[in-house]
Amino acid sequence: MARGNEEFGPARRHGARAYCSRAANLALAAVDALAPRSRLRSRPFQFHIEYNDYCNLHCIHCPRENPDIPRSTGQWTLEMLERIRPWLPSAAFVGIAGLGEPFLSKTLPEFLERIIEAGPAPSIITNGTLLTPQRAERLVGLGPMIINVSIDGATRETFEQVRRGASFDEVVGNLAALREIKERRRSPFPLVQIFWCILKENLGEEERLAELARRAGVASVWIQPAYDYGVPAGRGVGLVSNEEAEQAVARLRAAAAPKGIPIVYTPLNALPWTDNGRGRWFCPNLWKTLHFDPHGNMRVCCMGEFQLVGNVMEKPLDELWNAPAMVALRRAALRGAPPPPCRACYLLQRYTRRAAAAQIKPLWDTLRHPT
Repeated sequence: MARGNEEFGPARRHGARAYCSRAANLALAAVDALAPRSRLRSRPFQFHIEYNDYCNLHCIHCPRENPDIPRSTGQWTLEMLERIRPWLPSAAFVGIAGLGEPFLSKTLPEFLERIIEAGPAPSIITNGTLLTPQRAERLVGLGPMIINVSIDGATRETFEQVRRGASFDEVVGNLAALREIKERRRSPFPLVQIFWCILKENLGEEERLAELARRAGVASVWIQPAYDYGVPAGRGVGLVSNEEAEQAVARLRAAAAPKGIPIVYTPLNALPWTDNGRGRWFCPNLWKTLHFDPHGNMRVCCMGEFQLVGNVMEKPLDELWNAPAMVALRRAALRGAPPPPCRACYLLQRYTRRAAAAQIKPLWDTLRHPT
């Protein structure tokens, strides 16, 4: 690790134990994927926690702007975290996302510290407004971590039109301060990435985005089209076509390549569905990720409307991970008959042993490079 990381005591003390736990889990995951199994012996490699659903912004493309979607109802507690802690050493990442701004919580730093101490790297999605220099000082001292900052506008006008309630200068200043603190303390962490939703409002700002990313010293830019969450008309949301999205990605890659900034593109298009029952299907959310809402209820996944499985405060993890609903969905996919919500999802993919092996490789990479 880089000089200066001697302060990351918990990560160093527990690194060997977590490495062994992940290695053993990886071996089980390989068997589960190649067999393949619907009742898993491996544990999840990723926890996805909808940490809270409180927010300080009103972004025009956010599902919170749909009045039919619940919001401002709850937040994860340290007691809930303790319930999943025994399985954390086997995982590589804990995603902290959802319909809220994590930094509104006063307990977030301790939440992150406990995750890092257990072994995996937390990965936070934030709007960057509360990522102040004071908070950045503490974050740099915690250990391996990823911070994903949602931007969606590379000019003040566009940014503040899309991310209503935020200040472009404030967020850019916070990123600059975080970079300065990392350099001063000679730390690579937290790793910073930009999340960018492609909208008609920000088409044509790809060169400015690449320059903003360079100044902020980000590790990569993750980009995807904005999704139609049923936000009421008149909110100014400009959804793009597949062709427009691909053209924007091409322009961004051309602008970012000379600056050495990787671009990761996630199209939100499902594969053409055929319901002949002859092919087997696979979804990483069902085989690798344990997903919880802000109240500790386990979701089957974050992409479709499914019944909640159970609460982390009421059921042990092994009962949730291999709950009848989860096993039935995995089995249905492998039999070529995933339910309608899965058929419309871009995560669903054809199952072959080669594809299953390809799922294992990035898990293997996390043993050597946790972030």
